[in-house]
Order: sequence, then C-alpha cells, then structure tokens
Amino acid sequence: MGHHTNSTKVFWPDRAWWFTLLFVLLFAGALRYTGYDFGLPYIENSEEARLNILAQDVVTTGKVAPEDTQAPYPLGMIGIHYILLSWFHSLDALPSTILPVVRLLSVTISLTSIILIALLGYRISTPSAGLAAAVLWSIMPEAVRISRTGMASSFITFCLLLSLFLTLSGILYHRPGWVLWGCVALMFAALFSYQAVLLAPLLVLFPLVRLHRSNSDVRQAVLRNLGDQVFLFTLFLMWLLWLSPLVVSIKIGRWGIAFGDIGMLGFVHNLLVPLSKIIQNATWIAGLTGLGWLWWPRFRHKVWLFGIIAIILFGVTWCVVVSAEYTQDFEHLMLIGALSAVIGGTGAAGWGEAILWVVERMMRSKPGLALSRIGNAVIVALVFSGSVPLLQASIADARQHVLPDRRNALAVWADTTLEGANHIADASNDRVLNATFGGYRGLSMFPMVETALITDRPLEAWRAREVMYAITSYAAYQDMRDAPADQSHLDQMVLLKSYPPSKNYRDAGMVVFRLYPIQNPVNVRLGPIHLIGYDLDHTEIAPGENLTIRYYWQAAQPTETINRVFNHLYPLDTIDPVAQIDGPPLIDLRRPTTAWNDPNETVVSQAFVLTLGFDVAPGKYQLATGFYDPDTGQRLLTSKGESFVIVTVIQVTRN
Repeated sequence: MGHHTNSTKVFWPDRAWWFTLLFVLLFAGALRYTGYDFGLPYIENSEEARLNILAQDVVTTGKVAPEDTQAPYPLGMIGIHYILLSWFHSLDALPSTILPVVRLLSVTISLTSIILIALLGYRISTPSAGLAAAVLWSIMPEAVRISRTGMASSFITFCLLLSLFLTLSGILYHRPGWVLWGCVALMFAALFSYQAVLLAPLLVLFPLVRLHRSNSDVRQAVLRNLGDQVFLFTLFLMWLLWLSPLVVSIKIGRWGIAFGDIGMLGFVHNLLVPLSKIIQNATWIAGLTGLGWLWWPRFRHKVWLFGIIAIILFGVTWCVVVSAEYTQDFEHLMLIGALSAVIGGTGAAGWGEAILWVVERMMRSKPGLALSRIGNAVIVALVFSGSVPLLQASIADARQHVLPDRRNALAVWADTTLEGANHIADASNDRVLNATFGGYRGLSMFPMVETALITDRPLEAWRAREVMYAITSYAAYQDMRDAPADQSHLDQMVLLKSYPPSKNYRDAGMVVFRLYPIQNPVNVRLGPIHLIGYDLDHTEIAPGENLTIRYYWQAAQPTETINRVFNHLYPLDTIDPVAQIDGPPLIDLRRPTTAWNDPNETVVSQAFVLTLGFDVAPGKYQLATGFYDPDTGQRLLTSKGESFVIVTVIQVTRN
C-alpha cells in the first residue's frame, strides 16, 4: 500500500517548494481579493444578509435562536458576524457594513485552503504533486468566485481539509497528537456545517490502518489514540446538543428524511456537479491520466496509496452527506473539487516523474537536486499554461466583480424620487429596496409584498393588494415586449426607469414600473422638461372642496436652476388665479430639477392638492401649470414662448 507508516520523506517541503507555492498564492490572491467588495452596499446573496440579521439578533437579544425551523443555521458564521458586530461596528450604521470584513476573511481562508491542498499533494506523492494541485485549485473559476462571498463554504472547506491533512500526517509519521488535532479541526467544521459531524467515523477509522504490520507498542498507541478520538467526539456532540438541541435535532431529522428521498440519482447528480467543472480542463484530465504512471512499480514508491484512497473516500462520503440536503450546487461541494485538485495534481506529478525518468535514461545518471527542482517548476508552468481557459475565466470574473452594481443606484433613485409605497420584485431584485437585505438605508419606505414577476397575476390583483411599483429584470421586460399576451400589462403601466444591460456594470439590467397608467396623456414642452401626462381626481368641484393633480414629466436635460411647480386656477378670460398651490415637483427635496439627468426616465410628481375658496363663483376655469425659479421668479417657457400650460378646464359648481 505504499509508505503508510513512519515515512522517510522529510516532514515539511524545502524552501524552494515554499517559494514556488508563495508565487501561486500571490497569483491566487490577486484573483480573489480583486472585487471582494462587489455589489456593496447592495447584498446580492440573500444568505449573507440573513446571517447578518441573525447575528444582529444575537447582539440585541443576547441569545441564539434559529430564525425558522426549516433552515436552521450553524453557529460558525453567525459567530463571526456577531464578533464583528460587537467589536467593530458603529451603532448608527447598518449591520451589513461589516460584510467587507467577512468577505476578506473568506478570501484569506480560501488562500489557506490552497496551502493545505498543496501539502496534501506533498503528503501522498511528490513535491510537484502538491504544487500542481495548488495551481489547479488557485485558478478554478468557481472556487475563485465563491471565495469572495461571506458564506460558510470557504470555512467548511478549510476546516475539512485541515482535519484530513492532520489525520493523514499523524498516520504517516506516527504522531497521535496530530490525529487528535484532526478531530478538533472537524469539530470546527461542524460549527459551520452540522453535516461535518458525519465524517467523524472516517477520522476514527483511518488511523486503524497502522494496526496492519505494526508491532504491539504501535498497536497499543493506535488503540489509545482511538479511545481519545471517541472521547473527544462524544464530548463535542454532547456540547453541541446542549448548546442547540432544537437546531441539531431538526437537521438530523431532515437528513433522515432526505436520505430516503434523494436516492442514487441525487447522489450522482451532486457528484457530477464538481466533476463536470473539472473535466472541462484538459490539464486536469491529463493529470488524472498521469496517475497511471504511479501504478508502475518503478514509481509506486512515489505515491502513498492509502492516502489517495482516504482522500477519495473522504470526498465521496462528503457527497453522500451533502446529498441528504437534496441536490446542491458547486458552493456546497467545494470540498470534492478541492480533493479532486489533489488527485489531479498527483497525476500531473506522475507525468513529471515519467519525464525525469526519461532524462535520467538519457543522462545515464540520477538527476540532481537542482534538476528535480527545475522539474517541479516545469510541472507548475505546464499546469498553468494548460489551464489557460480556466485562468481566462477567473480573470474575467475578477474584472466583472470590480464593476459597479446599478442596483445601488436604483435604491438611491427610488428613495429620492418615488413616494413610498408597496412594491413587488423578481428574485434578482427583491432586496434592492430592503434596507436590511439591500444594504441601503433610505428615508422612504417601500414594503415588499411578494417576490414575483408582474405577469404572475393580473394587474387588478396586484392593485387590490395596494402594490404601486414593480422591479423586474431587463430580460423579463424584453420577454413582455415580445409576448402579445403581456402587452396589456405594459399598456396599463408606466415605465419609470430602465437600466439596460451594459458591459460596464455587473448587474444584468432592470426596469421599474408604476402599476397604474397615465390617465390623461399630453405632450407639451416647458424648457427642457416635457409634460407627458397628468392624473386628476375630478373636473367638477364646488367651493371649499379639493382638487388633486399629479403630473408625469420627462426631462431632455437638467435645468440650470432648481425649479418649483405652480398650479393656478384661472377664469377663462384672465390669468388672475382664483386658487393656487405651489411646491417642489417631488415630495423629496433631494431630487431637484437640476438632477433630472435621464431623458428616458419618467418623473412622477407629488400629489398637488388645490383647495377652492368659498368665494369662487360657479363657472368654467382653466387649470394651468408650469415651472419657475423661486429666487428670480423666471418661468420655463413653452415652444410658443408661453410661461404656463393649460392642463384642462375645471367646472366649478354651486354648493
């Protein structure tokens, strides 16, 4: 089974190896740290926000409680958020302001995982195996992307890799203390994912391999170590159940149900998720085929067969465990990808050993240390060059994550432009107007009614639920324009703001609708501002009653000065107002006319309420509107040079 006990190989690699690994880490760090604060303050991943909220609840209430029984969260990530909120967070800031630090920790821990992957490759094979494995994982696009999120995946992967590395090192070099520390690392993994507890039997069983072909003293030491492991895990489980019995019992119950539901197809699906990403890389495939060289008797002493078996068994078992949570994405299967990198790197080293053997035959002497080190560097360079598609994808991902996210701009726009009201949004935008999840604390309130598309229900149904606005992706908007059945929705709404897809932004584009049409369309220009319509509650009014009007504008460009709106009621034969109401165009003064810089935007005014005096005589009157500079009194003019626009005729009746 290869060298499985008391290895003669040096425990730690030499300096040249560490120097090469440092180069790999610098490259991996450049890919990961670039854009780690993507999207903020908007929180794209709802789980990041949910963990943040749970930690804030712990800070305010002083106790840990699962948010709900369907998705209880382990304590690890909540604990990290709690520490940062308690020690490094200002009370007047949103809790989400700590997310950059959480993401920095995630990136840093992912780089440490690369070191463990390299050391695992070194443990089971040659120095070049570890370096090749580190290269494969450092430029894996999915691993790069996930490392930037403040989620548990990077921490789980690190802890599980550490537990396996410590255990295998303890077995290989007969260091019982390392085996016990491997158990401790698994306990930390369980704090981030309760499923990790189910890997404990493997860590207990792996050291028993030393019972084979060992003397009685070694066997007794192994058995004592076994007792210590069982004791540690027993204490840990008791503590975990005491700390959070409800959460753990719910998880165990869900595992039991899910194992019966998911079946073999679900397990195969989950196993193929990371493997399908791997087989897209020709270098990875070549590395796996290189394992064949290590089965050749000449090279068999270069590989620890039990270590390879243990790594494969550890990964497959993790897939079984995770499959109890039904089908998963790459984020929850990162460990399998990382362990596959170790195996692939070992195979790549196999090709390197074959090349060195050919050189040895040609030179008719054993290659010296310098040549071996050159061979390591060549293997790393070949793996880098063979993984150019992966590298290009990772670089493109890094560039994409530094782009601004216009969902932040949308949140500011809505807060400063729209009157607060209920809204709906699709899954990609349902946190934009939520201060806790979206990360933007505004003054206007936009309660979320439902995560849905506009077309999921008739407009009358949304209006019955007092929904005023809808945010949808630009792709869904295009689908609505192309579908005749959805045309009625578009005809009965107003497109307020659109953000078309652009390569200069990381969002996919979105649009905002007002779920009511313009009652009275018009087309009049006042300076750079176009009056395109208005809503009027009635055209007949008695003295002492109110008239409410709302305008819809589009601005070709911002005005030079901040303008206000006037609303005058004139007799038919004069321009002496019998009633008037003036004010800023929007209820929010943060968005003056000098900031109307989007010609495709539809600006909806505040509701102007004009009160008719009791002394106004019955008859017909003209409702006029316009813009003026309150400092100078200068008005915006129409194309005909007039300083106001006649909106409609109002009939004043007797009381």
